[in-house]
Amino acid sequence: MKPILHFASLAGTSLGLLTTTVHAQTCMGGASFKQRTAQIGAEYSRSQSSNATTAGVSLGDTYGTFGSLGLGRVHDDNLHDNAAAFSARLGVGIPLPSAPETELCPFISLGVINGADFPTGESLSIRAYGAGLGVGGRLRSDLGFEAVPFASGALVYETEAIRQGGPVVAAAENHLVSTALGVGFVFQEAFTVTPSTSFAIAHGQTIWSYGLRLSFAFGRVTPPTAPVPGDGSLATVWVNPRARLYYCSGSQYYGGTAGGSFMTEREALAAGYSPERGKRC
Repeated sequence: MKPILHFASLAGTSLGLLTTTVHAQTCMGGASFKQRTAQIGAEYSRSQSSNATTAGVSLGDTYGTFGSLGLGRVHDDNLHDNAAAFSARLGVGIPLPSAPETELCPFISLGVINGADFPTGESLSIRAYGAGLGVGGRLRSDLGFEAVPFASGALVYETEAIRQGGPVVAAAENHLVSTALGVGFVFQEAFTVTPSTSFAIAHGQTIWSYGLRLSFAFGRVTPPTAPVPGDGSLATVWVNPRARLYYCSGSQYYGGTAGGSFMTEREALAAGYSPERGKRC
């Protein structure tokens, strides 16, 4: 069998890495960076004839920007060989004005697989570049537990090369559509278990994979200092009980979130609300 026939299984795993890399933003099925600024974790994913194991770290800030890096190995059942894998993702979480617990996340991603060796002496390398959008929401409970269902889709450009020693002896390019569905189960805003399923569609064929991620978030965000009595202005603000934030006049969320109400900034601070992006009116 020619080595080129093995591309499909390894390509499927590389797409799984793109869609389920360790991350921590709500729209990606994990604890929000608004509570913790960093996350470490490990993940196992499986496609029809290959599997991957990765470990990585993610960083983010309270304004929604996040990034992640992952390293691991890919095993192809047909080749009986392991290859090195690298993955990266950069994105930003944007809360919806009418539902701050729901986020949209545009992102870009990179996946690399090197060192898959064929019995005939050739080696395979894969590069996958993706751009997509994720969406997720937080379903809270009163027991220190929340579920975070999410979905994402990406357009992926993939290059594959087979080398015999140094020179490239065969190459291919693919354009794919990759989607992922899953739910993160977050305990005490720190421990997360995330099962997920992803699908890659190319040339009329669908390659599926499923994964399980375990992660731990740390670096708790320090809450703002409690205001002293009488602190704050008498400007009218809009408070959001679910997000525990208040918005000044001119904000895109002013008067626009579900379940909110108007009060003075002084009343909002006394009630324990924090200003949007930390800036008072």
